[in-house]
Amino acid sequence: MMNNKNTEDIKGHFWVELADGRKIDPYFKYYDALKYMKNLRGENIYRECDTNIQRENIKETIIPYMIAIRKSDDEYVQKLLKKIANEGDNIDMNSIKYAPGCCHINAIINKMIYGKDAKIVYGDLGWKKYGSDEIYYEYDHHWDGEDDDYDIVASTKRLMKRPDYFKLIMTAPTLQTKVLPIL
Repeated sequence: MMNNKNTEDIKGHFWVELADGRKIDPYFKYYDALKYMKNLRGENIYRECDTNIQRENIKETIIPYMIAIRKSDDEYVQKLLKKIANEGDNIDMNSIKYAPGCCHINAIINKMIYGKDAKIVYGDLGWKKYGSDEIYYEYDHHWDGEDDDYDIVASTKRLMKRPDYFKLIMTAPTLQTKVLPIL
């Protein structure tokens, strides 16, 4: 294992923040499915952890992976490192293969791209609940393995009351299925 902390133990979320306050964090289509299923809406909302929790998570997760990436002999990693060295923050961000569920790796890549003006941050990621300003943190560093806020029956009943319910079902790209002909 190349790190001291099992990445499955990461309960919160890593992202990169630039000196001007911009957050650099890839957005994945499966976030749309999560928001749909849990009756959430809007843009990503970030909540930074206190300094000691951040320091511990960066030390135990980010630093070992950063060292492993720099030492890697994997062909894709080597090409990416060379590209980052040559292009820096002028790199075509669409050429980067970000991985869902690997926020620690994505943050390291973004730190390498943006350099000294970027800092890796650890905290929580969530969205507003539909019909309210209350925030639900899907990636919460306090998470204990139980999803007390998510009741599938109550969530379905709330969804069915939404005026855009059927439109959402029919247009949600990550939830559509292909109907196959019966042979």
